[in-house]
Amino acid sequence: MLALDGEARNRIIGENLRRYRLLRGFTQDEAAEGLCSISQLSKVENGKTHLKPSLLKILAERLGVTMEQLESADSLHDELTETLELAKAATLAGHDERAFGYFRQVIGTAREHGYRQILIEAVLGECRLLNRLNGCAQVVEMITEVLAETNGCEEQKQRVELLIELGKAHRLSGNMMMAHDCYCRADEEFEHVDGKNESHLRTYYELADCHFYMQNYRTALRYMEKAEQLSQELSMHLTRIRCTYYKATILRKMGQAEKAKALFLSTLKEAQDNQLLFDVATINNNLGCLYKAAGEYGQANAHFQRALQVYELLNQEQCLCDPYLNLAEIALTLQDVAKCLRHLTKVMEIVERSGGTFYMERARALQIRSWVERDAGNFEPYAEQVGEVLAIYEQHSVVGEAYELAVELADALYERKDGRAVELYRKAIQLNEHVMAFGFRR
Repeated sequence: MLALDGEARNRIIGENLRRYRLLRGFTQDEAAEGLCSISQLSKVENGKTHLKPSLLKILAERLGVTMEQLESADSLHDELTETLELAKAATLAGHDERAFGYFRQVIGTAREHGYRQILIEAVLGECRLLNRLNGCAQVVEMITEVLAETNGCEEQKQRVELLIELGKAHRLSGNMMMAHDCYCRADEEFEHVDGKNESHLRTYYELADCHFYMQNYRTALRYMEKAEQLSQELSMHLTRIRCTYYKATILRKMGQAEKAKALFLSTLKEAQDNQLLFDVATINNNLGCLYKAAGEYGQANAHFQRALQVYELLNQEQCLCDPYLNLAEIALTLQDVAKCLRHLTKVMEIVERSGGTFYMERARALQIRSWVERDAGNFEPYAEQVGEVLAIYEQHSVVGEAYELAVELADALYERKDGRAVELYRKAIQLNEHVMAFGFRR
């Protein structure tokens, strides 16, 4: 209840009555029916008089609010905050449609009445849910609109969160360069935000990930080391473990196999000691890659099989693709084509169930399948499948892999004195320019 003088109390109740009446779509005539005259309600809403407590209670019930809400200095703000919490709770509980309903209710009302921070918080909540449900295009549209409207120091932290979520949407839709630009903008915004927090950590991690996929390994390592250090400072134990074994993956790509192996083994022990099953599987998969690159196929197979067992236990279907693809490559190297094709079939079954979102997994499977055709002397099927993979990489701005594949196909065509080689070399040069341009970015 308000501890205010009568005049202030009347003004607040009057403002709240008008706000809720308009929100509920009531005319003054409809709200006042059977309780008081329209002129009296008008005076109440203008703070010039008050209703008897019994009549005010009935009017509150008619408008679907409590007496506490009518007497709150900012009752609509309180109601929006409560609805936002309901949206977050519904999201955690997996009630997606209910969560969307709450978020959209908050967004509409907050925008209409100028509650900027609540509006941004609700947009973030809905966009996180949309990203999880592959609604990336809608996320890009929503966040781009809100970012154009946000400014001022009081919204700086929220701008960072918006940019991070926008980067995630671009990444999920396959545009790594646009994702990278969003994370760079978020990194720049941190200059205006005091202290270091989880948003900084997430930005460093995502920047490292972008550069890793674009094969810019030194920059990826720099950002991952920043993420690793910050996770340590923030006492985020699980995140620190993940940063460390991702750093090992980058080092492996840079040719520092022994250093990478030591980090993988130390983090594997930590993950096992803490029963972090997903991380146990992921580290085993990475160790398998390390041994595969060294030609130690027995060790590699053992680690890939362990990864598969745990991923299957955790029902992590997308994660199953990588060990299967690596096992397929090993089988092809050992000239066991039947086993290779069995592994690829499992991958393609998972890709088909994904509804098209596992495009990298599809590309790798098609690429290995093309090598089967090449080794069998079937050049045109090989070239056709490589062309399909190249189109996937170009569509999703995976320029590093696209460049290597264009060179591979161009070389194969050149050896056959095939005129198509010239166009492929031109494409490779263009792709290499994109790779170089990305390498010079932050």
